[in-house]
Amino acid sequence: MKNEKNNVGDQVLAIPRYLKDKTSSGIYNLQVTSYAGYINVDQIKKNYLYYWFFESRATGQSGVSASPLVIWLNGGPGASSLAGLFLENGPFLLKDTGENQAEITENESGWNQKVHLMYWDQPVGTGFSYTDSGSYAKSEQELSEQFFNALQGFFELHEEYRACDLYITGESYGGKYIPNMAKVIKDKNESLPEAQRINLKGLAIGDGWMYPRLQTQLQVNYGYEMGFVDTLQKSTAETLYREFCDALDRKDMTAAFNLGNNVSNMILSCGGNPDIYDVRRWSDLPINNLKDYLSCDNVKDAIHAKGDWQFADASSIVADNLMNDLEKDVTGLFPELIEKYRLLFYTGNFDMSCGYCGTEQILQSWNYENKWMGLIRKVWTNGQPAGTGDLPQTLGYVKGLDNLSQVVIPNSGHQVPASKPITSLLMLNNWVFNQEFTGYLSATVQAKIKWVDTGIAISGDVKTTVRYLSGTWTANPETPFVGADGNSKLKAKTGYTLPGTNEGVLCGKVGESGDVFLIGKERDIPSGLSGNLFLCINDDLDGIYGAGFADNEGSVTVGVIIDAA
Repeated sequence: MKNEKNNVGDQVLAIPRYLKDKTSSGIYNLQVTSYAGYINVDQIKKNYLYYWFFESRATGQSGVSASPLVIWLNGGPGASSLAGLFLENGPFLLKDTGENQAEITENESGWNQKVHLMYWDQPVGTGFSYTDSGSYAKSEQELSEQFFNALQGFFELHEEYRACDLYITGESYGGKYIPNMAKVIKDKNESLPEAQRINLKGLAIGDGWMYPRLQTQLQVNYGYEMGFVDTLQKSTAETLYREFCDALDRKDMTAAFNLGNNVSNMILSCGGNPDIYDVRRWSDLPINNLKDYLSCDNVKDAIHAKGDWQFADASSIVADNLMNDLEKDVTGLFPELIEKYRLLFYTGNFDMSCGYCGTEQILQSWNYENKWMGLIRKVWTNGQPAGTGDLPQTLGYVKGLDNLSQVVIPNSGHQVPASKPITSLLMLNNWVFNQEFTGYLSATVQAKIKWVDTGIAISGDVKTTVRYLSGTWTANPETPFVGADGNSKLKAKTGYTLPGTNEGVLCGKVGESGDVFLIGKERDIPSGLSGNLFLCINDDLDGIYGAGFADNEGSVTVGVIIDAA
């Protein structure tokens, strides 16, 4: 694959700074090394994909290959990734400054703080990407193969970035693109020498459109819960949804696409037409200024682009050619991909289109390693809880197991980097660099139980009742026990023992049977620990440590019997 321009010719040094009445002027000097141009991804069909690359702000003496390379893709299909650049997470943003006016301003939350960042307009017909033959991608396989060729073409031009750990990220219909691209990269890498492989490490899907049958149904539920439709209107929407499913079942994808749109359009109309991507507002992110800016000849000259910039949300020649793909389920790809790559799914909670509930139910149904459903998620904060007073600001809710991670961003819509720029940057860096999402676990684990008194343990002058829960209990390796204040640094109350044992450790085993007890020295839960569950309750306590335990069937608060360090 060849670039239309040479290595020097694709460098971008500056872009026009101001927009006024559809005319751009001034100079905005880029703060990092940047390249933009075209890769011919199909010599026969003469298809060209447009890219724009930005080096990491952290590139230093360690060299460019030491920083990961993150690719961002918008969805649609037909939505240019340059919208993500200028309106969401780019090194700079196009900010509206008045009617028909805008200015390029530095984005302090741009995603290239620690990673190289790259945007691709794909598939052909999106943004500045184009075809000379009128040939457009008609399947995920075809567009993914062209994307693979695009990456190879860029790395031929800029070999210094080939060794970078690569992460493909994106939102919306990117939930279809990204797993299919990863599958093609994985398959093609197997037949290539190591020096020519794409060094893909992970995938991040934000508010992804992945399972239309499920996610369309959840649009009905979301609209009802938000009050956009009443009970009668919900019944009408459910009828439309059944028609949508019938079309899916008979594989009439054009009808399914139109009927699925009827479902969401009906709900939004009944609700006064809120924005499906963020129901708190009444219109999508403003894009007219960006269209005007990217139509300016001096802008296109600066970024080595040509032709008219195209942006559409599933309503263009790009979507028309992908009609048989639009309503397909891609979730079956995830079990294969997670064996090779790290996966992050993140969502905003005010997205009606393809937000939290769809991703949550997809992951619950998958139940990765048969453990996902039992994970206790962490409240992610901007600092560790101090144990007293107010908790730090909540940034989100996080769950993870091996290669799989899930992050929920409250107070955010579909375009998380636009809604919560600082939070989205922290999320990206934590995930890419395997850093901790600081915060705390819920202090309680609720379960239906039935306790049986098994004996009395004497610790000094303190009488302790030992209760035994029949059955099997499995520890969650991601979940250390915590106190009511969220403090996970716990240790046993002095002198606590169980009959026939030495002083125990937190979630230690009792003998060889694998039984578990919950008093002991400071320690996190060992991976895979399971057995029968013992709890010790000091009869003399006034409720501080014994609170929440049920004498018979009921709920139990786990962890509060243990002193905080």
